[in-house]
Amino acid sequence: MSADPALFAPPPSGGPRTYVIPRQVAFGPGAADRTGPLAAAFGPIAFLVTYPPGRTTASGGPAQVEGSLRSAGLSVTRYEIGADPEVLAVDAAAAACRAAGATVVVAVGGGGPLDAAKAVAALATNPGIAEEYQMGRALEQDPLPFVAVPTTVGTGSEATMVAVLRHRTLGVVKAIRDPRMIPPVAVLDPGLLAGLPPLLLRLGACDALAHAIESYVSRGATAFTRAHSYEGVRLVGDALRSLAAGAADAEAAPGLLLGSYFAGVALQAGPGLAHVLAQPITAVTGIPHSAAIAALLPPTVAFNQEHCPDDPAFPVLAGLLDPAGGGDLAAALRRRLGAVGAGVTLRGLGVSPAQAPEILDVVRHSSGHIGGNPVRLDMEVVASALSRALDVPPAI
Repeated sequence: MSADPALFAPPPSGGPRTYVIPRQVAFGPGAADRTGPLAAAFGPIAFLVTYPPGRTTASGGPAQVEGSLRSAGLSVTRYEIGADPEVLAVDAAAAACRAAGATVVVAVGGGGPLDAAKAVAALATNPGIAEEYQMGRALEQDPLPFVAVPTTVGTGSEATMVAVLRHRTLGVVKAIRDPRMIPPVAVLDPGLLAGLPPLLLRLGACDALAHAIESYVSRGATAFTRAHSYEGVRLVGDALRSLAAGAADAEAAPGLLLGSYFAGVALQAGPGLAHVLAQPITAVTGIPHSAAIAALLPPTVAFNQEHCPDDPAFPVLAGLLDPAGGGDLAAALRRRLGAVGAGVTLRGLGVSPAQAPEILDVVRHSSGHIGGNPVRLDMEVVASALSRALDVPPAI
């Protein structure tokens, strides 16, 4: 394998930066009941995207939000989509959205339904199909207004400009991205997390931590993004400490949900090495994204720390997660995740070293937009980091 430094896009540099965040954020117990009035500001017809019955997510969320929409006078077309949305499914949903004459798209669920709905809102007003935009076509028109109501933590989709979709024919998991895809409205109701399986909540917390940490140490970070990253690490870290001390999931839910949102805002600085590898690993193995991130975050942070020993960002974040831990962020992560039962590894999840070439091939086709990692990436660096995460000698 030859190095290809041009594969990974460099972070923006020079001049002022422009950031886009949701214009309205409803946060706190009962916030879901505000969805109807907030959505009604965009018109009378809602296209409600949610998960199929039986998904291991908060069971009452879709009904509560649909009731709020109808109480506010909106007509509602409900559309169910899976947790791992695929481009063809999004095309079908966009066609249904256009046929309904929707004036606003509302999504209730985890990262899958939220990302799918974000893409639906974009495709409803733009020509072409999801694959074209996934492969780099630019949006011509603003998306439909979009209200995001998360029922899990981790993805931060309610605050990001990306819709991550699977393309089964090409064997990749790749995003559609545009700043106009950031939802105008985010509804953060901790009560909607009730009933989540404990492991799912904890793995989602790992994904939120990854967003916050990687954006904080990114070469694209600024004072604006770092303020959100810092608060994301603090909130999620405090929630994990409370869970490790025996707190109920409901007690930790507000901090996890708000920390996940702040980390999503911070992602405008760009993700890092764990995300370079996680989406390809999910594409190749089918392992859920949050589990792949949980396994990758400690070893990729260790990799970055060792190659950037003078970067003060790592000990700053280590102090947030483990004030008595001596400033080693990777070690603090291993202790914090292990204490709540989320200390998974790639090998433990069933990822084989024999799959490394296929994973790296997907990296080449799907992760070139990630260029802010503190260690400058090329394929040799990524291969070395993957080998380390798999605990096998590099094979380049």
